[in-house]
Amino acid sequence: MKQVLFIFLFSLALFNCTENSSSDGIEKTDIIALSEARVSNFILVLPEILDFSKQYYASLSPSQQEDPEANEKFFKALKKSARVQSMALKNNFSSIDELILVYKNVALEYASIQQDFTSFKADIQNIKKQIDSYESNYLAILANKNTTSLQAKETERQLKELENDKKRYQNLILIEKFKSAIDQIYLSLQK
Repeated sequence: MKQVLFIFLFSLALFNCTENSSSDGIEKTDIIALSEARVSNFILVLPEILDFSKQYYASLSPSQQEDPEANEKFFKALKKSARVQSMALKNNFSSIDELILVYKNVALEYASIQQDFTSFKADIQNIKKQIDSYESNYLAILANKNTTSLQAKETERQLKELENDKKRYQNLILIEKFKSAIDQIYLSLQK
């Protein structure tokens, strides 16, 4: 049960968490470049978020837990929580919306590290190589005199989308740095 709760709490940001959610639950526009300060501030608020999440989850019936809109409803409830709003402002977030945006990004990268990475160093190097390769290919297409305007437009779009991959790459490195602190908070709440 504890592991299921943990996965639920951190997976909230991954599935149906925005009002116009994509298939993975986080919109491209939700991807931000995290900073050490933002993640440090988030970690200060994390115990409150986990406590709120635990209470929220416990209040749901099994059918409500299975509702595709459960996570969207969670974030709406989180936004309305005076406790969480207060903690957000006390910990240098400009608003609850900023805190939720940071939460989504931290959760996305934390879950990626937990679920998708077998060796952080090797996996992160592979991601960097892929990003560099795509960027190099896109720039070569744009530099090619035979590239049509339609191809150029599509390549420019892909190059712009690559910016989110670069942000995620940097965020992954940052979250790996804070991973043990996040783990410690969760473990301390289980005692």
